[in-house]
Parts: sequence; structure tokens; C-alpha cells
Amino acid sequence: MKPLKISIIFGKNNKYRFNAHSSFIIWLILLMLFPVLAIVKEDILPKYFFWDANTIYAFMKSGSDFAHGDSFSSTAAFYNLFSVDRYSFIFPLISSLIIVYLFVIALKRSMAKEITLLEVGMYLFYLMLSVIYMTLLSKDFIVLLVIAPFLFLAKKGIKGLLLWSILAMAYGYFYRSYWFIFVCQFWMMYMAFGIVKKPWQVVCVVLVFLLLLAIAFHVGLGVDIDRFRTIINDMRIETQDANAKTNTMITSYIPGGGIIISWLNVFITWLMLMFPIPLILALSPYYLVISFFIIFLFVRLWKVVSFCIGHSEAKLLRAVACLIISFTTIQSIFEPDYGSYVRHLSPFYPLCFFIIMGLKAYKNERKLISNQQEME
Repeated sequence: MKPLKISIIFGKNNKYRFNAHSSFIIWLILLMLFPVLAIVKEDILPKYFFWDANTIYAFMKSGSDFAHGDSFSSTAAFYNLFSVDRYSFIFPLISSLIIVYLFVIALKRSMAKEITLLEVGMYLFYLMLSVIYMTLLSKDFIVLLVIAPFLFLAKKGIKGLLLWSILAMAYGYFYRSYWFIFVCQFWMMYMAFGIVKKPWQVVCVVLVFLLLLAIAFHVGLGVDIDRFRTIINDMRIETQDANAKTNTMITSYIPGGGIIISWLNVFITWLMLMFPIPLILALSPYYLVISFFIIFLFVRLWKVVSFCIGHSEAKLLRAVACLIISFTTIQSIFEPDYGSYVRHLSPFYPLCFFIIMGLKAYKNERKLISNQQEME
């Protein structure tokens, strides 16, 4: 595989491009650092990063088995199946290599020929988060394994997407029941792309889906749809460090209850997941960095959405964009805090870079073809 060339842009017209050999050395050094980070992360990061891992390990020691809707029990059973040791360096090493490989493959399949310095920074930042969150006992690494075949299967068209949906629902059965809703949202989004003409209409599709869910939660369960975040967060505060959770807790923005207010709250939450104003207002350097990269990511995502609406042939980009939008829609209901949001989104980061870089490659290819046609 040829190394992706790094382009550093100064202003509008000044660009410095590393040659293939220099780019290879840079990538090799950078990517070798992440397995090291995976091994030493628990020695340098706060303990609250690893609460879930400790809980899963306790389930592993009790001999838990796969169980419908019991995420901790099923996760423990998965790691027991492979005899994973909580304190061994082997699993962090192997899982970090898998994560790095998937990030590299995402860039390779995007067909991008170069990458800017800002994109490199974003790439490495999200790779760092992925290594921190998914090289320990976690459900998120299992999600990564479920997400990994998506690019391959999506290229097969509807049949491939149906096969992936079955895999996703199998995960939902044992781990997270809301994945059934996630799969439904994905298909609604995917089909809607054949109808919508503007990006704002895609937002309207999300609004309609959330309204249907708000009605279903209220009528079927007797609970307002945005109440779930509060319930989840209250339970976590009782058992963990309250300060760590309340700092980034996702709250209801409009006081009151009922279908309409709860529907508007989850919609506003969805917007705040992409443009995290609450994190920015915290004025923490750490939160500001995270906010910058989240905004940068979703600004690029919506550029992909806008492009896919006008180019029906870009089916793979469309499928990946629908997947990410659908997952963030579901997160607006179930995520109690921004820390959980960033962690649970981590399995999707390779796909995020695929469409970001893939859009650039697609546009460059179309421009090249257009220039060749004009010359002829």
C-alpha cells in the first residue's frame, strides 16, 4: 500500500508536500505510538476511564453467560470466550493493532491521494480516543467488530446492507436493544436519500423519526423520550464519581414534559451532539479541544450529505453518512453525558474518516475526468 502523502497548506496558495518516503516514515512513527499508548494508558489516565472495564471484569469472574439485553453479562461472556485477562498487555496490544489497521484501511479505501495537516491532527486525535476507549474490556470494541465489515458489505448494495443489518440486530439482541431502533433509523435515512433534495430535508427526516419515537415511548412505555438520559445519569452518579458525570451531563433544554417538549429536547440534544455548545461553555481546555474536533467532524459530514444528495451514484458515501447520522440520532435519546457519547461513537471514527477523505477523492476524480473530457 502506498503511503498517503501529507500536504501542509499555508494560506491559500502555499503548499508543502512530503514525498512518498518521508510520508511513510512519518506514518510509521506515528502509528507505532498507539500500541504503546494502549499498554500504558491506565498508568497515565484518570481512573474513571476504566470503571466499565472493572465492572465487566467482575462479571467475568462470576462466570456470566450471553444473555438477551444484558450488556455487561454478554460482554463478559465474549471476553471469557477468548480468555482475555484484565491486566494482561496482550489484549491491549492486539486490539490496538486492529484499531490502527481499520483506520489505515479506511483511508486506503477512501482513495485519497493526500491529506492536510489539519486532517492529520483530526485523524490522530480520534485514533488516540479509539485506542484509549477500545483497548480495554468494553462493549465498544465489540461494536467495532460489528462495524468493521460495513464498508465491504455496503459495496454489495441492498443485499449487503441487509446482511449487515442482521449482524447489527444480533448485537442488539445480546448487548443493546436500542440497536433495533438504530437499524430502523438507518433504513429510513437510506431510503429518504432517494427523495430529499436539500440537506435541511435530511434534518426533517430526523425530526419525523424522533417524533414517531416520542409518541411510541409516551404511549407504549408511559415515559417521555428524553427522560431516559436523566434515569441513566442518576444511576451512574449514585455508583460512580458524581463530579465526573455532572461536568458533562446531557440535560433537557426545555423544562416540562409531554410528547412535544420531550421530542424537541431530544432534537436539540441531537444538534448539541454535533455542535457541543455545553462543552464549549465549560471553558475547559480539554473540552474545547474535543469540541473543536467534534464540530470539524460533523461540518465535514454534512458536506458529504450535501454532496450525496446531488450525486446518487455515490452510494457508499451515502450509506456511511446515513449510518453515522442514524447512530447520533439514537444517541440523543440514550446518552447521559458527553464522555459516554464520545466513547460510544469511537467505533464509527474509521468510517467518519472514510467519508471525509472519500469525498475529497471523489471530487478530485470527477474534476480529472471533466478536464480530460474538455481536452478531448
